[in-house]
Amino acid sequence: MPKAQVKSGPQFFWFVTFPVGAIIYWAFTFVSTPGPLPTLAPVPGTSPSAIVSSSQDPCAIQGEGAQLERCPLNLYKIAGANFTLCSCSGADFSGANLTGTVLHTAILQDANFEDANLVGVDLFGSVGGHAKFSRANLTGANLGSSLFSFATFDNANLTGVDMTAASLTFATFLKSNLTNVNFSRADLSFADLSGANLTGANLRYAKLDGATLDGAILKGATMPDGTIHK
Repeated sequence: MPKAQVKSGPQFFWFVTFPVGAIIYWAFTFVSTPGPLPTLAPVPGTSPSAIVSSSQDPCAIQGEGAQLERCPLNLYKIAGANFTLCSCSGADFSGANLTGTVLHTAILQDANFEDANLVGVDLFGSVGGHAKFSRANLTGANLGSSLFSFATFDNANLTGVDMTAASLTFATFLKSNLTNVNFSRADLSFADLSGANLTGANLRYAKLDGATLDGAILKGATMPDGTIHK
């Protein structure tokens, strides 16, 4: 009886090796090729670079007008970043370095800036009801025309901060450093400034209806009526 012939030649080789090679190539490509990070192109002085990011991380997409609600932004390098018009409600900036960062007209409702470095930060026109700034350093920051009702600034350093025409109703400044702060035309109605240092502060035309100043230091402060406190 004749022996059964084993198929060989080019056709058999292609039939066996092509599927195997395709599977190996697909597996290698899937495992080894990283996906692109959704970060903006670097812009010197403005664009932040993420420390932690992934292809599915919406918090890595930063820049003017970004939607960053409840993002843990303290996990990113954001010093000098531009967050103008950004929506950062509930975002976590606690302990972050925001030196030179721009938060002009940003939405900061319930945002957490506790223990953060905000030296010279531009917060002009920002809205941050119930925001937390306890123990933060805001030296020289600009909060003019901002809305921070019910915000917490307890034990914070606000030396030289500009709060001209800011709305700070029901805000607390317990034992905070308010030396040379400009509260001109600010609304501090029902704010609690107990134990705060207001040496040299400008309160000209400020609203203090219902405000608490128990134990506050007012040496050299300009009062709402224009008189200088001794």
